[in-house]
Amino acid sequence: MKVCKRILTFLILLFGLMFIAGCTDNQAKANESEVYVWKNNEKITTL
Repeated sequence: MKVCKRILTFLILLFGLMFIAGCTDNQAKANESEVYVWKNNEKITTL
């Protein structure tokens, strides 16, 4: 039973880390697109 609990906790931790990594990755992509839009707006205003 102890081994089973260890495997379960390991899997939960792994999924938690994957979930956190996925969220931060999506946030980084969102920030990139925001910067891209901002740069485009700057170009339009300078024109």
